[in-house]
Amino acid sequence: MRKASQVNSSTAIAREKQLAPFIWVILVLCTLAGLRPLIATAAQLVLSGTTLAWTMWAVAFLCWIGLLIPNIRYLATHRKTSVGMAPIAVISIAPAAAVTLAYVHAQGPALVALWTVFVVSFALLILFVLGFLKLRSVYAGDRHVDPDAIIIVLGGAIKEGKLSTTLLERLTTASTLWHEGPDRMLVPTGGPVPNDKRCEADYMRDELVCQGVSPASIALERAARNTTENIQNSLTLLEIRGLWHPESSRQLCVLTSDYHLYRALREGHYCGVELVPIPSPTPRKSRLQQWCREILTALVLP
Repeated sequence: MRKASQVNSSTAIAREKQLAPFIWVILVLCTLAGLRPLIATAAQLVLSGTTLAWTMWAVAFLCWIGLLIPNIRYLATHRKTSVGMAPIAVISIAPAAAVTLAYVHAQGPALVALWTVFVVSFALLILFVLGFLKLRSVYAGDRHVDPDAIIIVLGGAIKEGKLSTTLLERLTTASTLWHEGPDRMLVPTGGPVPNDKRCEADYMRDELVCQGVSPASIALERAARNTTENIQNSLTLLEIRGLWHPESSRQLCVLTSDYHLYRALREGHYCGVELVPIPSPTPRKSRLQQWCREILTALVLP
């Protein structure tokens, strides 16, 4: 079994906070890099624009604003930045640069700058589309969950005793699966919550019990600090309790947010087990940022 390669989740959050000023710079620069060519193109079209040209400009503007709004909504909802916002901001430049290259006769450095930002933003768009398809492919299609399956439920953010919407979605999915098969075992996994005496797993158990899950069907893993330890510690816990072992025929599943399943399954593979993926929907208010953040993580981690 491989040793944990990921950093402590609290350390990862701290690093993301440290990156906040850089993310803000990217957001501002990319907004200006998209707005300026749109304004320049509109000024040119006022003088000699055709109906087709104005239609293309409108499409480019709607694409630009359509990518800008999710980041604004994320900031308004979460009161913080996320690294997943940065690629969205960069990609938003592509439609603005494309319509400007088509209808504005730029020359010299201005033309080079336009082509540069267009190529970079469009290449990033292709990269992230391919990344999404790769992450999505791990749970494409329906997967049968056995009536007596063991389901490892990965933890999520908890602040001042309040569970995040993402974590609540995971627990609701887990509760639904248990009610459909009461012989299933749920393994909530999550370590200490910052500035709190309780662990993520404790809060998760309480929520599951509130949703009608029998405490006898819940086995807690309270030490994990990241995805690697979520899987490793849960497998160790199950072996110690005699609920599962590597030669067991009992089905072993992992339940987490859809964007996070690729990483969870990879950790299972490193541990020598093939986990059955169970996706939980990501809340719409943070869906785009979470997927982009996870694609960046998949690109960085081996």
